[in-house]
Amino acid sequence: YFGNAARTANSGYSRLQEWSSNNTPLREGSAGLDELRAADPHFSRPLFLDFVHLLYDRLQEARSNQSSALLPYIDGDLLARLRAQAKTNGLTTVGDVIVGAIRITAVAGLQEAMTTLTLSLETNYTEVRGARAVPIYSVEQWRLQRKSGLLSLDPDKIATFNCPSCGNPSEPNAEGVCPFCSQVITRAGFAWQIKAIEAQ
Repeated sequence: YFGNAARTANSGYSRLQEWSSNNTPLREGSAGLDELRAADPHFSRPLFLDFVHLLYDRLQEARSNQSSALLPYIDGDLLARLRAQAKTNGLTTVGDVIVGAIRITAVAGLQEAMTTLTLSLETNYTEVRGARAVPIYSVEQWRLQRKSGLLSLDPDKIATFNCPSCGNPSEPNAEGVCPFCSQVITRAGFAWQIKAIEAQ
């Protein structure tokens, strides 16, 4: 979904070694992760990566529908652009999604209003465009933000994609308001939200 930047599977694998060398992950004990964990003792790297994996799957589904369920977790303008591009490309559905690797490469803003995590992802999926099935290999950089000072959700709630404020499963309305708790939940004030996606 990055136009010419996303590659078919055959051409993409030739870049795997280059991608791996240019996207060094933050490992356990790295200063950025230690500082994040100090600010958010509930943060778990494995649980967060599981959450991102599920979010990637849900985002691929959301590119070809009009559901508002993901709006707390992806910037509304960004999702609208991805959907417009999908429509231009004649996208019907996305399937066979495989997330090969997710790496946290940077942590920033812990002392500011918003904390930012930068991730690198290596994935494969198949786009169905009309009668054609197009295999895609994609290397992406995601930038996620969350209001500084928030604590991570409990393990049984982190991957539900329900309202991050009250836990209700209802989708937010067009203004980004949860119909149950009446909170505006689409501004990264309650959960990690994708703010940018770039092809590598």
